[in-house]
Amino acid sequence: MNAYIKLIYTINTFAFFTTLVLFLTVYLGMFAQFFLGIIQLIIGFSLFTYWKEFESFEKKLIKVYWLIVICWFLITFFSTFFNLSYELKLDFIPIWLFVIPMSIATYQFFITLHLKKQLKFK
Repeated sequence: MNAYIKLIYTINTFAFFTTLVLFLTVYLGMFAQFFLGIIQLIIGFSLFTYWKEFESFEKKLIKVYWLIVICWFLITFFSTFFNLSYELKLDFIPIWLFVIPMSIATYQFFITLHLKKQLKFK
């Protein structure tokens, strides 16, 4: 498990900070954010393979992550499906599509950072 956590931390760190740097050119950042999201969803799913080895605090962090992700996807889906996005002000759409997902990405980055730091104590 140690090598796996180090690997996902390295991949996540590279993808996260690459996306942040690419946001200096806005459009490349938006493009990179899509791939960051895919990478982090894969990491999120793969954390379940080691679920039994995590302590309760790590399990709680992962559960909160998935709760936030599922809520974001459901709200996005239903607002699009029921055309509620037209009711939103145009100022809020970039926040919903870029700021909130990057906040979720930051939270998952700190989860992987926490998991890596926990390896030192085991």
